[in-house]
Amino acid sequence: MQQGPYWSMGVECYPYVFKPMWRLTDGEAPWTGRLEYKYEENGAWGTVCNDYFKNNYIAWNAACHSVGYLNVTGARYRSYGPGSGTILWDDIQCAPGNFYIENCSKLPITQNNCFHGQDVGVNCYPPADRIDLWQFRLQDGTATTNGRLEM
Repeated sequence: MQQGPYWSMGVECYPYVFKPMWRLTDGEAPWTGRLEYKYEENGAWGTVCNDYFKNNYIAWNAACHSVGYLNVTGARYRSYGPGSGTILWDDIQCAPGNFYIENCSKLPITQNNCFHGQDVGVNCYPPADRIDLWQFRLQDGTATTNGRLEM
């Protein structure tokens, strides 16, 4: 591989505030837990009902993708106990090609016929080579937001 400026890559990062809409809580590890959604209207976290979800492996994978685990090795449904607050989503039905929960059919937000004992939980089992385990850094820049990207 040629060494020199023609094979280098420089980047400049602009401040961006990521606002996660999905999360897993009360699990034994970051990739396990009760699935919760952040309601944009009031900023509160709420839960997801397991109707149609419990036996749908496509929905389990979509849930894992929605919380950031894109290379799932084996998603599984599991209960992590009742949550609190509003049950925001119900009757989530995911079909092949529904990569994220947002792509799945569901009742309108806050419409449900559930109780918190039906809150969805998942185990996402990320592979060992998941991208967030890699080391990235910016080197030789003029600020912390620019420089040569090294992996």
